[in-house]
Amino acid sequence: MIRKIDFSFLKELEERPNLILMLSIVVTLPLSTAIFNVSVTIFLINLLVQLTRGKRSGYTFHRDSFWIILPILFLFCLYSISLFYSNNKSSGLIIIERLSPLLVIGLYFCFIKFTNDEKKFLLFGFVSGNILSLIFNLSRALIKSINYTDNKIFFDASVLRGQEFWYSIDQGGNYFFYKELSYFIDPIYWSVYLLFSFSIVASLLFLLDGKIKYISLTILSFMLLIAIFLCSSRIILFCLIPITLVFALRYVKKRITLAMVIILGASLILTVGNPRLKRFSTINGIVTSNQNRLDIWQSSWEVFCNSPIIGNGLGESEDILFRAYISHGHPEYATIQLNEHNQFLQIASSIGIVGLIPFLYIIIYSFKKSMLNNDLIQFTFIFSFLLIGFVENFLVRRAGVIYFVFFFCLLYTSDKPNKKIA
Repeated sequence: MIRKIDFSFLKELEERPNLILMLSIVVTLPLSTAIFNVSVTIFLINLLVQLTRGKRSGYTFHRDSFWIILPILFLFCLYSISLFYSNNKSSGLIIIERLSPLLVIGLYFCFIKFTNDEKKFLLFGFVSGNILSLIFNLSRALIKSINYTDNKIFFDASVLRGQEFWYSIDQGGNYFFYKELSYFIDPIYWSVYLLFSFSIVASLLFLLDGKIKYISLTILSFMLLIAIFLCSSRIILFCLIPITLVFALRYVKKRITLAMVIILGASLILTVGNPRLKRFSTINGIVTSNQNRLDIWQSSWEVFCNSPIIGNGLGESEDILFRAYISHGHPEYATIQLNEHNQFLQIASSIGIVGLIPFLYIIIYSFKKSMLNNDLIQFTFIFSFLLIGFVENFLVRRAGVIYFVFFFCLLYTSDKPNKKIA
């Protein structure tokens, strides 16, 4: 049974500026990553001031957290070192700036620990941010869909005028779907956020008692499912069914609730019925839809083979990849500068097998801890990240880097090992 959160710590918020800073990051992350720069600046100033106070400082170096976070810090160091043997240092520096949260947030959690209640508070703050983003995006889509012509008001959500409704959705030409819906960040990143938020809410739903809480959490879960459907990231839709089943199997021994049946049914219907998955109904459709990625992965593999041990270096690996596109007869890929569309290949081509080792360790460690803790929030976090990593460079934008390093540190640097966050 999940315990209620003790909100008594909120009375001492003025004495916990770090909690306020982290809350500002998680709430605004689905809306904008710009607040991260402001929060980090305030944190660094506060850290320097506090450290000058010596033992009176509110910061303590936590060795146990450091060993957990060390692979992330090591990964950032390898990226930084790769600049020395890269022939395109200017592009490499731009990428390093995007990866800087690996270092900053990683070091932050080496000095700060949150209580279990504070961690839950931050998780709920992230859910709130996603709900705010959903309300804004739906309101924006509704406003853009209302047209006023010849003194008449009519509703038309199709961006691709004159096209059939489902076709417009499939091509991202509907204000309520995919890229047109997600205003703040790429729909793939927002889909990951939404799935993780769903796991947080569902964990509470299957455990808490109380009619009002039960109804409100059921509605909130359904809202997040609808948002995932509208965002229409195919890989996240594929994640949704197994994760929902895992939740159901985890709690079915305790009780089968109406909410469980609704969520399972809704997940199945919203996934199977999504128009962006129609092309996957046949083998030929699957091959055709993924041919571009297969071509990209073939070129990326050649880049990795060019320097498999230490990689080609940040910036340089991208240049070699673009040349590989041209040599394989895909100059259009180079023109629009398509990346590897695979997190493992991106790391392998940039910093080689040496970089893959800490990255794989992070994933294996996260899976192991989620199983030991029997924690479905941790499991959803790492499972969705692993699957998205097979088809996207998730750690290529701030929205992905901040999300990954922050929640990895929050979920796995616990005061009490093997204690579930929710």
